[in-house]
Amino acid sequence: MKKNLESKATQAAKRFLELREYQVLDTIKRKGSTWIVAEQDDTIVFCKLSVSEIGLPKPAFNRFEFETVAAKYLDEHDLPDRTVRGDRLDFHLLPNDRAFLRHTRAASSAAVEEALAS
Repeated sequence: MKKNLESKATQAAKRFLELREYQVLDTIKRKGSTWIVAEQDDTIVFCKLSVSEIGLPKPAFNRFEFETVAAKYLDEHDLPDRTVRGDRLDFHLLPNDRAFLRHTRAASSAAVEEALAS
């Protein structure tokens, strides 16, 4: 069931981004994590997707992981120069085939602020 949930969450997250005028470019699976690569205006956005059936996923965004995923992707794809941003998408399954999806923009900046505050 976990794999099916992750697949549904990935599709829902892509649709969520498309409805907000992002152009979804790719999906990356890396070390158990799912990343959705999208473009909005002149920005390439790497969205880390977290999925949970019980409560919202713990906010977890590793700046080093984001930079590694982004650098590898940009190295392998011939894209024009763009600003790069790391976002987080947290997907929580609700009863009756509903879901809650939280989008945190610029999560790499938020992760640095959280680390400095603690």
